[in-house]
Amino acid sequence: MDDLLLSGDILYPEGLREGWIYIKEGAIHTVSEGEKPELDGDCRHVEGIIIPGFIDLHTHMGDHLARGAVPPTLEEAVFPGGYKDRKLEQATYEEIVGSISNSIMELRPGVTEALDFREGGKEGMNALREASMKYDMHVIGLGRAARGEDVSEILELSDGLGIPSVTDDLDDIRDLARKDGKIFAVHASEAFRDDIDLITDLEPDLVIHMIKGTRDDWRSLSDESIPVAVCPRSNLSFGLDVPLAEMLEEGLRIGLGTDNSMTCVQDIFSEMECAWNLLHRGNDRGSNPAREVFEMAVGSYIGGSHLKDLISPATRWWERGWPDPGNAPLLSVVRRPEDDRWRKDPFSHIVRCTGQEDLLFTGPGWIVGV
Repeated sequence: MDDLLLSGDILYPEGLREGWIYIKEGAIHTVSEGEKPELDGDCRHVEGIIIPGFIDLHTHMGDHLARGAVPPTLEEAVFPGGYKDRKLEQATYEEIVGSISNSIMELRPGVTEALDFREGGKEGMNALREASMKYDMHVIGLGRAARGEDVSEILELSDGLGIPSVTDDLDDIRDLARKDGKIFAVHASEAFRDDIDLITDLEPDLVIHMIKGTRDDWRSLSDESIPVAVCPRSNLSFGLDVPLAEMLEEGLRIGLGTDNSMTCVQDIFSEMECAWNLLHRGNDRGSNPAREVFEMAVGSYIGGSHLKDLISPATRWWERGWPDPGNAPLLSVVRRPEDDRWRKDPFSHIVRCTGQEDLLFTGPGWIVGV
């Protein structure tokens, strides 16, 4: 792997600073402020705005093959026996591998880690592993047992369990995941409200959606430091409102997910822009919605939860000390505008005015263009 020098404006939590990052043998070797050093002839160079890699907390990458005339309601589209289930059941193993590969390529610009909730039992997990081996992005696979399969077999192949709904009989499989030190995540309160006591009693590492929860529900999850992944574009495509501002007001630790690849292009920049629109409308909290959305996308809000260590214990998150020499370069470089107006609010520029077409580099080693 060629040595690589990234230079320009590094976006730290406390603001922009001119600097450079030298990557050697696939790891961050040196981080320094000031102008870039003289380049060695064998070193590649990318210059722009250096930002943390984004983390997509909720994907269903296999759904890519189900794109087309998706039904307009969540029940028809993704409930058991619905449109999505029928498409996946009709697909061959090779088609599912291809579907996941297409989703990864689509999501890859800007995203260095993603949690995929993999249907299809052992076969589904094998397809995810086969597809993701071709790419630098760290794909975290959360499986679920197919009919007749044992959950322990899924845990051997996966990074944890991604449960489709909350029921009162999940304690045993939760304990299996805990015993193996793996992630236990659940979907909850998407189309209708689930009992918050059932959710909190499970002590999940991550809850998906929670848009039909109440303020009391959100406060309960906040009190327990249980993070939530919201997926605005997918929910809105099914006519479901996403009360993002109200959820933040109750102290929820929130991250972003792109959810079903059949309903939306897997694009974290589009997801951020949508989340910003939700927070911006009627914003009377005196907050900076762009900064809040950016911190959702880089995982800042889940920093105080158990999930942080389960996802990427070697990663230095976007906090004081980032980026950390010795670790993989889980970061991106985006093109700088010719004028300097963006410097007044770099978060607004990244969240609202930057797209995948502006990516120059996404780590660990994928150079998009220069």
